[in-house]
Amino acid sequence: MPKILLLSLVALMIGGCTLKASYNRLDWVLGNYLERYVELDSAQQIALKQRLAKTLAWHRTTQLPVYAIWLHSVKYDVQHGLTEAQVEQHTLELLLYWRALMMRFADDMAVLLPGLSPTQQAELFESFAAKNADYEDRYIKVTRQQQRDNYTERLEDSFESWLGSLTESQRQWIQTAARELQPIAKQSLQMRLRWQRQLKRVLETQQAGNSLRLAMQTLFVDPESLRSATYKHMLEHNRQVISRLIVDVAHTLTDKQRRHFNQRVDKYVKLFHELAAEGQREASSQCEAC
Repeated sequence: MPKILLLSLVALMIGGCTLKASYNRLDWVLGNYLERYVELDSAQQIALKQRLAKTLAWHRTTQLPVYAIWLHSVKYDVQHGLTEAQVEQHTLELLLYWRALMMRFADDMAVLLPGLSPTQQAELFESFAAKNADYEDRYIKVTRQQQRDNYTERLEDSFESWLGSLTESQRQWIQTAARELQPIAKQSLQMRLRWQRQLKRVLETQQAGNSLRLAMQTLFVDPESLRSATYKHMLEHNRQVISRLIVDVAHTLTDKQRRHFNQRVDKYVKLFHELAAEGQREASSQCEAC
């Protein structure tokens, strides 16, 4: 649940030419996503839509231009010889953008979640339990080879979305990286359960004011605080494996792959600026109307 905004944005990026139209409907999409976990009454639906609309207006006007600058920086580094240090820096910047988004989302949830009735809260955690069981079946109750195959498939899909067709050597590097990645699904589920238990405690104690806001920020902005030392170590190992893989692939791009990558980056940069400009015009019109 705390990652739905980012996941939705990533899904939109993969959607290609439908990005602008989809982004303009993101408040509706996210509202429907949340209602897969708990059914809201009409007043709650209106409140959710209003909160999401404000958050997305902020995101459109202040964050999308920053994403465009970030993409330009990534493109420059890829063109001039990407290093692992640069990959780590770009990853850190993405984490900062993510935290800024989650700060806004935490404030929204601090208003919306305490308004759930006991029945709705029970429904929410039943939905969590069902999702947890599905996650366990798909990613934990599988063989080690199936886990490696899943890693390989997801990595190949990710690289192909940005580069087009991969070379045989690039596919071999991906397969090697998939073998080196440590399986973290079990630890990820454990953290998910800790996060859900903490949310339940926050709602049951009926915190309010700054206390509630800080509790929600911890859950949504700083979920890393709930990670075990073992999980953190495994994540760091996997991050290093992926960083090396990105650099290896970046240093062997074909001319066709470079064109594909550059065109894709340029398209998103243009779209982000257009969406931000539309948001600014809409905000100006609303101010004039006031």
